[in-house]
Amino acid sequence: HLVDMLEKKTHLPAILQSLGCIAQIAMPIFETREEEIVGFISDKIMDGS
Repeated sequence: HLVDMLEKKTHLPAILQSLGCIAQIAMPIFETREEEIVGFISDKIMDGS
C-alpha cells in the first residue's frame, strides 16, 4: 500500500520514513518491491519531476 501511495506523491516524508523502517526491520518484505521503490525515488523524487 505504501508503494502505491508513492505514485500519488502525497505525504512523501511519512511514506519514505515508513519504507525506511520496513527496510530496517523486515528486509525480505522490502526486497520484494525494492526495484520499484528505488526506481521511483530516483526517477520521480531525486530528479524533481
